[in-house]
Amino acid sequence: MDYAEILENARKLIYEKCKVCADCNGVACRGQVPDAVLICRPYIVAVYGGGAEGVKIYTEKLGNELRETMIMTGCRELKDINENKVTVTGTPE
Repeated sequence: MDYAEILENARKLIYEKCKVCADCNGVACRGQVPDAVLICRPYIVAVYGGGAEGVKIYTEKLGNELRETMIMTGCRELKDINENKVTVTGTPE
């Protein structure tokens, strides 16, 4: 069973009962998009590589990327981000 099938089955089993979360390595497969994406792996690397300062720098990087993406997509506030702002093309390898 591949990632897309697992995500699809999880959605069927827990629809409206829970949110579906996915690890950052497979956000969209065959059009299946989770409700949230876990980003713990990069934080682990940040901790090992730079301790508290590494975590601070990585968190700032994520904030900057979100801010830039919001500017490029015309989102002034977080509530402006919706499914119309996301395009899924192909599937991750």
